[in-house]
Amino acid sequence: MAQLIALLLLIALGVQLGPALLRKVSHTTKTVGLAGAIAILLALFALGQATHLEQPFNRWQSVSERISSDERWRASLVAVGALHDIGFFGFGPGTFRAVFPSYNNVANKLAPGTWRFLHEDYLQTALEWGWTGSGLWAVLFFGGIAIGIRSYKKSAARHWTRRRRLLQPLVIVALAGVALHALVDFPLQIASIQLYVATYLGLCWGSSVWRGERSEQRR
Repeated sequence: MAQLIALLLLIALGVQLGPALLRKVSHTTKTVGLAGAIAILLALFALGQATHLEQPFNRWQSVSERISSDERWRASLVAVGALHDIGFFGFGPGTFRAVFPSYNNVANKLAPGTWRFLHEDYLQTALEWGWTGSGLWAVLFFGGIAIGIRSYKKSAARHWTRRRRLLQPLVIVALAGVALHALVDFPLQIASIQLYVATYLGLCWGSSVWRGERSEQRR
């Protein structure tokens, strides 16, 4: 999934930034850039051969067989069965590892093994924080993305500094990638990713009051 999301993010960045970059470079620069891109691809190919990159590709060939039998679906079914008990405030932050085995045993160990995190961040958030807490987290996360998109599309964004005009779409694409990844994994439970997400959300929420480039120069 991480590989698929990385590919989607590269496509999104190419669509967003590619045309503008091509308009700014000359024909000679394009030729040099194309040669550099080919050199990078050849270097990546050589690196892949040395690090046995064919193993992930082999897993992709059997992905249709593995998806239907993946134990993450079973664990998610157990978590869905527990939703009727979470109430407004859930079982408490960080309690998933202690609570999940009880519901898994009631379901006749539908998901075997030890589960430290549920491979579905939204369900785990609901279990730990309840309907009220998970709702507030959703407002903070998806509301930040919405504010970031809205601010970027406003006409005032044309007067932002170049750094902000370049940074904002990258931040939005990164947050969208995390949101997608959270459907099948637990990126929001990783401290390093939490730091990036918190920083990017701060940029999105704060972008609604960013001043134009001229206003900052006056100050």
